[in-house]
Amino acid sequence: KVICFNGSYHGIIDEVIVRSSHKGKSLPAAPGIPSSAVENIIVLNYGEEESLNEIEELCSSGEVAAVLVEPVQSRRCDLQPKQFLKKLREITQKESVCLIFDEVITGFRIHTGGAQSFFGVKADLCTYGKIIGGGMPIGVLSGKARYMDAIDGGHWEYGDDSVPTVGVTYFAGTFVRHPLALRAAKEALTILKEVGVQGLELLNQRTQDFVDELNCYLENCQSNLRFINFGSLLKPKWIENDYMYSDLFFAMLRNEGVHQYDGFPWFINLAHSENDLELVKKTIMSVVHQLQENELMPGAPLEKDGGMPKGARLGKDLNGNPGWFLPHPEKHGQYLQIR
Repeated sequence: KVICFNGSYHGIIDEVIVRSSHKGKSLPAAPGIPSSAVENIIVLNYGEEESLNEIEELCSSGEVAAVLVEPVQSRRCDLQPKQFLKKLREITQKESVCLIFDEVITGFRIHTGGAQSFFGVKADLCTYGKIIGGGMPIGVLSGKARYMDAIDGGHWEYGDDSVPTVGVTYFAGTFVRHPLALRAAKEALTILKEVGVQGLELLNQRTQDFVDELNCYLENCQSNLRFINFGSLLKPKWIENDYMYSDLFFAMLRNEGVHQYDGFPWFINLAHSENDLELVKKTIMSVVHQLQENELMPGAPLEKDGGMPKGARLGKDLNGNPGWFLPHPEKHGQYLQIR
Protein backbone atom coordinates (compact mmCIF):
# COMPACT_ATOMS: atom_id res chain seq x y z
CA LYS A 1 0.00 0.00 0.00
CA VAL A 2 0.94 3.66 -0.41
CA ILE A 3 0.32 6.32 2.22
CA CYS A 4 -0.46 9.90 1.19
CA PHE A 5 -2.02 12.90 2.93
CA ASN A 6 -5.15 15.03 2.90
CA GLY A 7 -4.53 18.38 1.21
CA SER A 8 -1.75 17.14 -1.06
CA TYR A 9 -1.95 17.24 -4.85
CA HIS A 10 -0.05 14.71 -6.95
CA GLY A 11 -1.53 15.10 -10.43
CA ILE A 12 -4.44 13.54 -12.27
CA ILE A 13 -3.84 9.81 -12.30
CA ASP A 14 -6.73 7.93 -10.70
CA GLU A 15 -4.79 6.43 -7.79
CA VAL A 16 -3.93 9.81 -6.25
CA ILE A 17 -7.26 11.57 -6.81
CA VAL A 18 -8.38 10.28 -3.46
CA ARG A 19 -9.92 11.49 -0.23
CA SER A 20 -10.51 10.00 3.16
CA SER A 21 -13.99 9.40 4.58
CA HIS A 22 -14.88 10.28 8.18
CA LYS A 23 -14.30 6.63 9.02
CA GLY A 24 -10.85 6.63 7.42
CA LYS A 25 -11.77 4.76 4.24
CA SER A 26 -10.08 5.86 1.00
CA LEU A 27 -12.59 7.03 -1.61
CA PRO A 28 -12.28 8.40 -5.17
CA ALA A 29 -12.33 12.21 -5.08
CA ALA A 30 -13.88 12.64 -8.54
CA PRO A 31 -16.65 11.00 -10.62
CA GLY A 32 -15.62 8.24 -13.00
CA ILE A 33 -12.86 6.78 -10.84
CA PRO A 34 -13.61 3.21 -9.69
CA SER A 35 -13.19 2.41 -6.01
CA SER A 36 -10.69 -0.31 -6.99
CA ALA A 37 -8.27 2.40 -8.22
CA VAL A 38 -7.71 3.73 -4.70
CA GLU A 39 -8.03 0.56 -2.65
CA ASN A 40 -4.27 0.42 -2.07
CA ILE A 41 -4.04 4.08 -0.99
CA ILE A 42 -4.17 5.13 2.67
CA VAL A 43 -4.97 8.82 3.30
CA LEU A 44 -3.95 10.43 6.59
CA ASN A 45 -3.93 13.97 7.96
CA TYR A 46 -0.73 15.88 7.27
CA GLY A 47 1.57 17.20 9.98
CA GLU A 48 -0.23 15.50 12.89
CA GLU A 49 1.34 13.35 15.61
CA GLU A 50 -1.52 10.86 15.39
CA SER A 51 -0.66 10.25 11.72
CA LEU A 52 2.96 9.49 12.62
CA ASN A 53 1.81 6.91 15.14
CA GLU A 54 -0.41 5.27 12.53
CA ILE A 55 2.38 5.35 9.92
CA GLU A 56 4.79 3.69 12.33
CA GLU A 57 2.28 0.93 13.03
CA LEU A 58 1.45 0.40 9.34
CA CYS A 59 5.10 0.39 8.24
CA SER A 60 6.12 -2.09 10.93
CA SER A 61 3.40 -4.47 9.72
CA GLY A 62 5.16 -4.80 6.36
CA GLU A 63 2.15 -3.80 4.24
CA VAL A 64 3.40 -0.33 3.20
CA ALA A 65 5.55 0.09 0.08
CA ALA A 66 5.87 3.87 0.09
CA VAL A 67 4.87 7.15 1.70
CA LEU A 68 4.11 9.94 -0.79
CA VAL A 69 4.34 13.47 0.58
CA GLU A 70 4.11 17.02 -0.71
CA PRO A 71 6.47 18.55 1.90
CA VAL A 72 4.73 21.93 1.73
CA GLN A 73 1.25 21.71 0.27
CA SER A 74 0.65 24.38 -2.35
CA ARG A 75 -2.86 25.04 -1.03
CA ARG A 76 -1.66 25.30 2.60
CA CYS A 77 1.81 26.77 2.22
CA ASP A 78 1.78 28.12 5.79
CA LEU A 79 1.91 24.49 7.03
CA GLN A 80 5.64 23.67 7.13
CA PRO A 81 6.00 20.70 9.50
CA LYS A 82 9.77 20.21 9.67
CA GLN A 83 9.77 17.92 12.71
CA PHE A 84 6.95 15.83 11.22
CA LEU A 85 9.04 15.26 8.07
CA LYS A 86 12.14 14.37 10.07
CA LYS A 87 10.19 11.81 12.10
CA LEU A 88 8.59 10.46 8.92
CA ARG A 89 12.05 9.95 7.42
CA GLU A 90 13.19 8.18 10.59
CA ILE A 91 10.23 5.77 10.50
CA THR A 92 10.45 4.96 6.79
CA GLN A 93 14.20 4.47 6.92
CA LYS A 94 13.94 2.12 9.87
CA GLU A 95 11.30 -0.01 8.11
CA SER A 96 12.87 0.18 4.61
CA VAL A 97 9.79 1.94 3.23
CA CYS A 98 10.31 4.24 0.23
CA LEU A 99 9.84 7.93 1.09
CA ILE A 100 8.76 9.92 -1.98
CA PHE A 101 8.85 13.73 -2.04
CA ASP A 102 6.62 15.45 -4.57
CA GLU A 103 8.61 18.62 -5.26
CA VAL A 104 6.92 19.59 -8.48
CA ILE A 105 6.23 23.00 -6.91
CA THR A 106 8.83 23.38 -4.13
CA GLY A 107 11.76 21.94 -6.10
CA PHE A 108 14.34 24.52 -7.26
CA ARG A 109 12.13 27.25 -5.78
CA ILE A 110 12.63 27.40 -2.01
CA HIS A 111 16.26 26.26 -2.43
CA THR A 112 18.43 24.87 -5.21
CA GLY A 113 18.15 21.57 -3.32
CA GLY A 114 14.39 22.00 -2.87
CA ALA A 115 12.48 21.21 0.29
CA GLN A 116 14.88 18.36 0.97
CA SER A 117 17.71 20.85 1.55
CA PHE A 118 15.46 23.38 3.26
CA PHE A 119 14.18 20.88 5.83
CA GLY A 120 17.31 18.72 5.95
CA VAL A 121 15.39 15.56 4.97
CA LYS A 122 16.62 13.26 2.20
CA ALA A 123 13.91 11.31 0.36
CA ASP A 124 14.40 8.04 -1.54
CA LEU A 125 12.62 9.29 -4.66
CA CYS A 126 11.77 12.85 -5.67
CA THR A 127 9.65 14.32 -8.47
CA TYR A 128 10.20 17.71 -10.09
CA GLY A 129 8.38 19.82 -12.66
CA LYS A 130 7.10 23.37 -13.23
CA ILE A 131 10.13 25.63 -12.70
CA ILE A 132 12.67 23.11 -13.99
CA GLY A 133 10.98 23.16 -17.42
CA GLY A 134 11.42 26.89 -17.93
CA GLY A 135 7.80 27.17 -19.09
CA MET A 136 7.73 23.91 -21.06
CA PRO A 137 5.74 20.89 -19.82
CA ILE A 138 8.12 18.52 -18.06
CA GLY A 139 8.31 15.93 -15.30
CA VAL A 140 11.46 14.61 -13.65
CA LEU A 141 11.95 11.59 -11.42
CA SER A 142 15.17 11.28 -9.45
CA GLY A 143 16.35 9.19 -6.55
CA LYS A 144 18.46 6.38 -5.19
CA ALA A 145 19.76 3.59 -7.41
CA ARG A 146 17.88 1.01 -5.36
CA TYR A 147 14.65 2.36 -6.85
CA MET A 148 15.76 4.04 -10.07
CA ASP A 149 17.47 0.92 -11.40
CA ALA A 150 14.01 -0.50 -12.08
CA ILE A 151 13.70 1.99 -14.95
CA ASP A 152 16.95 1.29 -16.81
CA GLY A 153 18.25 -1.93 -15.32
CA GLY A 154 21.09 -0.37 -13.38
CA HIS A 155 24.57 0.34 -14.72
CA TRP A 156 25.26 -1.23 -18.12
CA GLU A 157 26.44 -0.01 -21.51
CA TYR A 158 25.86 -0.67 -25.18
CA GLY A 159 28.73 -2.10 -27.20
CA ASP A 160 30.18 -4.45 -24.59
CA ASP A 161 29.16 -7.61 -22.77
CA SER A 162 27.40 -5.81 -19.88
CA VAL A 163 23.67 -6.37 -19.39
CA PRO A 164 21.02 -4.91 -17.08
CA THR A 165 21.78 -6.05 -13.54
CA VAL A 166 18.21 -5.84 -12.21
CA GLY A 167 14.74 -6.40 -13.62
CA VAL A 168 12.98 -3.37 -15.08
CA THR A 169 9.41 -2.14 -15.00
CA TYR A 170 7.54 -0.70 -17.99
CA PHE A 171 8.30 2.95 -18.59
CA ALA A 172 7.49 4.93 -21.75
CA GLY A 173 5.66 8.00 -22.98
CA THR A 174 5.09 10.07 -26.12
CA PHE A 175 6.92 13.08 -24.72
CA VAL A 176 9.54 11.29 -22.63
CA ARG A 177 12.95 12.98 -23.16
CA HIS A 178 11.40 15.47 -25.59
CA PRO A 179 14.32 17.51 -27.01
CA LEU A 180 12.58 20.90 -26.77
CA ALA A 181 11.62 20.34 -23.12
CA LEU A 182 15.13 19.10 -22.34
CA ARG A 183 16.69 22.19 -23.91
CA ALA A 184 14.36 24.44 -21.91
CA ALA A 185 15.27 22.52 -18.75
CA LYS A 186 18.98 22.95 -19.47
CA GLU A 187 18.57 26.71 -19.81
CA ALA A 188 16.44 26.91 -16.66
CA LEU A 189 18.98 24.90 -14.68
CA THR A 190 21.82 27.06 -16.04
CA ILE A 191 20.06 30.17 -14.73
CA LEU A 192 19.42 28.53 -11.37
CA LYS A 193 23.06 27.49 -11.14
CA GLU A 194 24.18 31.06 -11.86
CA VAL A 195 21.73 32.51 -9.32
CA GLY A 196 22.62 29.91 -6.71
CA VAL A 197 21.36 29.50 -3.16
CA GLN A 198 22.00 33.15 -2.35
CA GLY A 199 19.92 34.34 -5.30
CA LEU A 200 16.95 32.21 -4.27
CA GLU A 201 17.30 33.41 -0.68
CA LEU A 202 17.07 37.01 -1.92
CA LEU A 203 14.00 36.09 -3.99
CA ASN A 204 12.41 34.45 -0.95
CA GLN A 205 13.14 37.56 1.12
CA ARG A 206 11.61 39.81 -1.54
CA THR A 207 8.49 37.66 -1.37
CA GLN A 208 8.46 37.79 2.43
CA ASP A 209 8.70 41.60 2.33
CA PHE A 210 5.87 41.68 -0.23
CA VAL A 211 3.64 39.46 1.93
CA ASP A 212 4.51 41.26 5.19
CA GLU A 213 3.68 44.68 3.77
CA LEU A 214 0.39 43.49 2.31
CA ASN A 215 -0.62 41.72 5.52
CA CYS A 216 0.26 44.80 7.57
CA TYR A 217 -2.06 46.87 5.38
CA LEU A 218 -4.81 44.23 5.52
CA GLU A 219 -4.58 43.96 9.31
CA ASN A 220 -4.73 47.74 9.73
CA CYS A 221 -7.86 48.04 7.57
CA GLN A 222 -9.33 44.93 9.27
CA SER A 223 -9.85 43.10 5.99
CA ASN A 224 -10.72 39.40 5.92
CA LEU A 225 -7.92 38.79 3.38
CA ARG A 226 -4.40 37.61 4.24
CA PHE A 227 -1.45 36.24 2.27
CA ILE A 228 0.48 33.14 3.31
CA ASN A 229 3.76 32.01 1.77
CA PHE A 230 6.59 29.51 1.66
CA GLY A 231 9.54 31.28 0.12
CA SER A 232 8.49 32.70 -3.25
CA LEU A 233 5.26 30.67 -3.28
CA LEU A 234 2.32 32.65 -1.89
CA LYS A 235 -1.42 32.34 -1.76
CA PRO A 236 -4.35 34.63 -0.90
CA LYS A 237 -6.38 33.26 1.99
CA TRP A 238 -9.70 34.40 3.42
CA ILE A 239 -10.03 34.48 7.20
CA GLU A 240 -13.51 33.07 6.74
CA ASN A 241 -13.35 30.50 3.98
CA ASP A 242 -16.73 31.33 2.44
CA TYR A 243 -16.26 35.04 1.62
CA MET A 244 -19.08 35.59 -0.84
CA TYR A 245 -17.36 38.25 -2.96
CA SER A 246 -14.05 36.45 -3.53
CA ASP A 247 -14.80 36.10 -7.27
CA LEU A 248 -15.36 39.85 -7.45
CA PHE A 249 -12.00 40.53 -5.76
CA PHE A 250 -10.10 38.50 -8.36
CA ALA A 251 -12.13 39.95 -11.23
CA MET A 252 -11.33 43.49 -10.07
CA LEU A 253 -7.62 42.65 -9.92
CA ARG A 254 -7.77 41.46 -13.53
CA ASN A 255 -9.74 44.54 -14.54
CA GLU A 256 -6.92 46.69 -13.13
CA GLY A 257 -4.20 44.77 -14.93
CA VAL A 258 -3.13 42.08 -12.46
CA HIS A 259 -3.79 38.64 -13.89
CA GLN A 260 -3.93 35.66 -11.52
CA TYR A 261 -5.70 32.34 -11.17
CA ASP A 262 -8.58 32.71 -8.69
CA GLY A 263 -7.76 31.15 -5.33
CA PHE A 264 -4.69 29.25 -6.57
CA PRO A 265 -1.04 29.71 -5.56
CA TRP A 266 0.89 32.71 -6.86
CA PHE A 267 4.64 32.85 -7.51
CA ILE A 268 7.18 35.66 -7.46
CA ASN A 269 10.06 34.80 -9.73
CA LEU A 270 13.42 36.11 -10.91
CA ALA A 271 11.80 38.00 -13.81
CA HIS A 272 9.64 40.21 -11.57
CA SER A 273 11.05 43.70 -11.02
CA GLU A 274 10.49 45.89 -7.97
CA ASN A 275 8.19 48.03 -10.12
CA ASP A 276 6.13 44.93 -10.96
CA LEU A 277 5.74 44.03 -7.30
CA GLU A 278 4.93 47.62 -6.35
CA LEU A 279 2.20 47.73 -9.00
CA VAL A 280 0.67 44.46 -7.75
CA LYS A 281 0.71 45.64 -4.12
CA LYS A 282 -0.88 48.97 -4.92
CA THR A 283 -3.53 47.25 -7.06
CA ILE A 284 -4.42 44.81 -4.28
CA MET A 285 -4.67 47.66 -1.78
CA SER A 286 -6.79 49.68 -4.20
CA VAL A 287 -9.22 46.80 -4.80
CA VAL A 288 -9.53 46.13 -1.05
CA HIS A 289 -10.16 49.86 -0.50
CA GLN A 290 -12.89 49.93 -3.16
CA LEU A 291 -14.62 46.84 -1.80
CA GLN A 292 -14.58 48.21 1.75
CA GLU A 293 -15.85 51.61 0.62
CA ASN A 294 -18.81 49.85 -0.97
CA GLU A 295 -19.33 47.62 2.09
CA LEU A 296 -18.54 44.47 0.12
CA MET A 297 -15.61 43.50 2.34
CA PRO A 298 -15.32 43.58 6.14
CA GLY A 299 -13.23 46.31 7.76
CA ALA A 300 -12.74 50.04 7.46
CA PRO A 301 -10.98 51.57 4.42
CA LEU A 302 -7.73 53.33 5.29
CA GLU A 303 -7.00 56.87 4.17
CA LYS A 304 -4.74 57.23 1.14
CA ASP A 305 -1.00 57.42 1.75
CA GLY A 306 -1.17 61.20 2.21
CA GLY A 307 1.45 62.02 -0.41
CA MET A 308 4.15 59.70 0.85
CA PRO A 309 7.32 59.62 -1.29
CA LYS A 310 7.76 56.98 -3.98
CA GLY A 311 8.93 53.66 -2.58
CA ALA A 312 7.35 54.21 0.86
CA ARG A 313 6.05 51.03 2.46
CA LEU A 314 3.51 50.46 5.16
CA GLY A 315 4.94 48.48 8.09
CA LYS A 316 5.17 48.30 11.88
CA ASP A 317 7.68 49.96 14.22
CA LEU A 318 9.44 48.27 17.15
CA ASN A 319 6.33 48.77 19.29
CA GLY A 320 4.06 47.15 16.71
CA ASN A 321 2.46 50.43 15.62
CA PRO A 322 1.76 51.00 11.92
CA GLY A 323 3.88 53.50 10.03
CA TRP A 324 5.44 54.36 6.68
CA PHE A 325 9.02 53.36 5.89
CA LEU A 326 11.62 53.97 3.17
CA PRO A 327 14.48 51.61 2.22
CA HIS A 328 17.75 52.61 3.91
CA PRO A 329 19.96 54.18 1.20
CA GLU A 330 23.12 52.46 2.49
CA LYS A 331 21.97 49.31 4.31
CA HIS A 332 20.26 46.71 2.12
CA GLY A 333 17.20 45.15 3.72
CA GLN A 334 16.85 47.87 6.38
CA TYR A 335 14.32 50.70 6.50
CA LEU A 336 13.95 54.20 7.90
CA GLN A 337 10.62 55.29 9.38
CA ILE A 338 9.03 58.44 7.98
CA ARG A 339 8.13 60.77 10.85
